[in-house]
Amino acid sequence: MYGPVPVTPRWTAHDFHTLTIDGKEYTIPPDTSVKIDLVSLHHDKKTWGDDADEFRPDRWIPSTSSSSLTQAASSSTTRSSIGTYDWQSESLISTAAGTFLPWTGGPRVCPGKKFSQVEFTSVLLRLFQGGARVRIAEEEGESSAQARARARRIAGDPDHSITLRMKGSKEIGLKWYVKEN
Repeated sequence: MYGPVPVTPRWTAHDFHTLTIDGKEYTIPPDTSVKIDLVSLHHDKKTWGDDADEFRPDRWIPSTSSSSLTQAASSSTTRSSIGTYDWQSESLISTAAGTFLPWTGGPRVCPGKKFSQVEFTSVLLRLFQGGARVRIAEEEGESSAQARARARRIAGDPDHSITLRMKGSKEIGLKWYVKEN
């Protein structure tokens, strides 16, 4: 669960804030910059289980186990057999507040959240419509299991950066005007 922004900055207000983490209290002074490490948050084994680093989409669907999806998909070699599965009965889990923040949350939630969700769904639908599938391409002499292990290793070591912003942007003013002919 790697979002496009690995860290989100926050600041405390003008008051002291006390956090309790694993029974220990921490006091954060006023006007303190706090960085939330979203990668660690999204891979926390206390929240997501021992397989937190594994790609397991069924963790989001409480009414369906991966074995029932596998049974539905393998009950016949035809695509029509998958259509007998009741996809409408599925629901998505509700995560505890603060445990999954790919778009952050609260009043500073990403303004493009809904757009990105619709766009992502649309792209996936387009890519996989008609029964298309995707797999990791093996390098020469590599088995498919080795290729998957290589992909897991590479995906587990991302390059972290935050989106670009201008330093000293408050030093530059803009003047709006109407261009005369």
